[in-house]
Amino acid sequence: MRWRRLLTRLLLLWVLTFLGSMTDSNRVTVILNAIMSSGSAPVWPTSWHLRLMQTMGSNTANGTELSGATGYTTGGATMAAWTAGSGTAAAVSGPVAAVSWTNSGGGAWTAVAGIEIWDTAGTPLRWFQGALTGGSVTVNAGNTLQFAINSISLTGTAW
Repeated sequence: MRWRRLLTRLLLLWVLTFLGSMTDSNRVTVILNAIMSSGSAPVWPTSWHLRLMQTMGSNTANGTELSGATGYTTGGATMAAWTAGSGTAAAVSGPVAAVSWTNSGGGAWTAVAGIEIWDTAGTPLRWFQGALTGGSVTVNAGNTLQFAINSISLTGTAW
């Protein structure tokens, strides 16, 4: 039992150290309390949703999710698992299967500024957020926005 607690705390410390600056501050608080104040460890998500954001949030506030976009479902799309980090890279990448949406409407979507990664709990929690590299993207009617395999990186060294 002690080794489990130690392993959990070490994992929490790694997450806090390497993924903190793009992690939702509410998740960071839970992790800090678990490590430093003998608080309860968070429930680790087993599945994820990728949401498209028309306005970026911050570590303390959710962004504005894309709305009124034909072909996009509010709440995002299911993301498959992530690759495990190794060595000194301090990074994980995903998804392991492409995630995409096709604009099936008559007009362009509001520009997509970034993404948020949420768990799939009964009351979903936001874990990570970030702007798109290269700036906002407009998806015209008939076009597809896709996040290819391993195109999203949670990299502690880049934050």
